[in-house]
Amino acid sequence: MKEPSKEEYVALIRKYVNQQIDEATFGSEFQQLHGRYMSMVDEKINSWPERFDIKLLEAHRQEKISTEEFNKRWHELWGEKPERWRDIVHSDLPYLFDRRSENEEVLKEFQDDPSEYRRSYFVTEEQLKEELKRYLKELESSDD
Repeated sequence: MKEPSKEEYVALIRKYVNQQIDEATFGSEFQQLHGRYMSMVDEKINSWPERFDIKLLEAHRQEKISTEEFNKRWHELWGEKPERWRDIVHSDLPYLFDRRSENEEVLKEFQDDPSEYRRSYFVTEEQLKEELKRYLKELESSDD
């Protein structure tokens, strides 16, 4: 299975921020792309005799290796170059979208919450679009 390309993600984000698709369609199509990526990850993990990723995470958590060394080994393990676009589409965007997908059910509950963290955790559709515009700009201007 092949990893979805940067261009596929850029095209999808562009369609949403340009209002060519609605939020539900964006979410569904993003989940399909991310699902393809996660299937690729699962295939790789299943090909290993042991969970090298977990061992590496543990070594970093226990401060047996530096962050620099962890990052170097992590990218070697996955056979990827350290490119910002991958961080955005495989980490930042799923987190951002998770914060939106739960919004409708819980936003009312947290609106009046005294905790700034709980109030600021969830994003509105407008905030989602603004964040995606920012990420789109970053993706389009990056050379990787």
